[in-house]
Amino acid sequence: ESDDIQRTLHLYVPNWHTTLKDLVLSMGFGKEDYEETSMHIDIKDQPFEVTLPEGYRFNTTSVPAFYLSNTHRHAFGYGLPHAEQGSTAFSKLRTMKHYDPSLEVVVLDPEDRPVAFGIAWVDEKMPYAELEPLAVVWWERRKGLGKAVIHELCNRIKAKYPHVSSMTGGDQPFYSAIGFYPKSTTPRYQFQMNIYKSWDERSKNENYRF
Repeated sequence: ESDDIQRTLHLYVPNWHTTLKDLVLSMGFGKEDYEETSMHIDIKDQPFEVTLPEGYRFNTTSVPAFYLSNTHRHAFGYGLPHAEQGSTAFSKLRTMKHYDPSLEVVVLDPEDRPVAFGIAWVDEKMPYAELEPLAVVWWERRKGLGKAVIHELCNRIKAKYPHVSSMTGGDQPFYSAIGFYPKSTTPRYQFQMNIYKSWDERSKNENYRF
């Protein structure tokens, strides 16, 4: 009906986690015909060669969260209202448990403006690092900035966390082109429900409550 609002929740459950899989199925989730591919790049063998265009450099001091937010926004093409809390979001990101300031790499252009950055996350108990996010502003693409950020992060991870053997990346052609390879797939499960406005009589039905 026209006044119904359908909400969809997606949940990724690895094949090996049979207990969680059974739980989500018992809760009404359905397995989709979709799997997310986990892409990795090996970092254990040798240092990567890192090359930036002439005049560009990596940051040596922390870049204010406001500028990281702007770089991210111009990389992914979103504006208000999503950009309104960007500075706050990146400030809070830096307080997260596994945040390591040495694994936040920012590229500055010849005028010292942040134009690309990447953040890697490492847990001492995990054999791989995670890359999230990677951002390059739209007017600076195809200059090798993203590749340079990734290779610089790989070198820093290898030097500081010897137990880490690889780093995750996105499932896009860019990552494959610079050496990422598929390592595993994770099925996606879906749960859908119609949620009605509070003044709608149907909202009183317990079947529409979380």
